[in-house]
Amino acid sequence: MDFSWLGITVIDIGIVSIGIIGFAWLFRRIAILERENGRLQAENGRLQAEVDTLTKEVDRLTEENRDLRQELNILAARYTEIKEMLTLLLKRENFIE
Repeated sequence: MDFSWLGITVIDIGIVSIGIIGFAWLFRRIAILERENGRLQAENGRLQAEVDTLTKEVDRLTEENRDLRQELNILAARYTEIKEMLTLLLKRENFIE
């Protein structure tokens, strides 16, 4: 095959042009992905703050639940005591046999 310098130069220019177009596309794609990454990181930060807030709320409600259960147990014990005392009083007064 007989190639001329002009033909080789045209082929080289074509290859370089394709390379330049490829690099331009690649850099544009990288810029798009970096913007998307920034947006996703901001969203992640917002969601993490929301998770932290909800975790604190769950912890607070868990503690409140524990306190209320303790209070319920105390009141249940008092109810049992009062019920037993009332039964004894009623038996003593002969209202119950």
